[in-house]
Amino acid sequence: MKRVRILVDSFADKGLLNAQMTNAREIIRRLDPELFNVSTFCVDEPDLDIAGRPNTRLIKLPRKRQTATIFREFILGKHEILFYLKSSPASKWYLRLRQNWRDHRITVGTVESRCDLRNEPTIASEAIRFWEQTVLRCDHLFSNAPSHTQYQTARLICRIAPPVQAATAVVGRRTALSRR
Repeated sequence: MKRVRILVDSFADKGLLNAQMTNAREIIRRLDPELFNVSTFCVDEPDLDIAGRPNTRLIKLPRKRQTATIFREFILGKHEILFYLKSSPASKWYLRLRQNWRDHRITVGTVESRCDLRNEPTIASEAIRFWEQTVLRCDHLFSNAPSHTQYQTARLICRIAPPVQAATAVVGRRTALSRR
């Protein structure tokens, strides 16, 4: 059986305690290596579980100026699924480019928050706009907060990136990937 090739847009560095990166590493650990070839990024020493996982490729990034390398992997990589897409310049460029390009890769984004971003005074409107131009343009969105899929995410998806299927999944507990 042919393995599905996934690029996880996260860092597999040892000791990174950011919740999203921890979730991404946990998802990578749970993907069956007989079914999935996984690629992910690394700047320093990788997490030993990820580095030792069969059928896993670590893409070394420099400490600075990582965008070009990440963007090149998005465009030229042999993956079929781009998972855990972040709000980043590389993601924005890739998603803009793929509108005019026959890119059949599946993009999967996650929403991991329970706050109402538009009414949160600590989040700049530019950051929300950037998020709308990246994560919310993915083919599939998953959230650990039902409020996102019921209100904000579903509303924004209908406006920004139809047709997209929104679903609720507890990231890190269940990994759900579906094709269009």
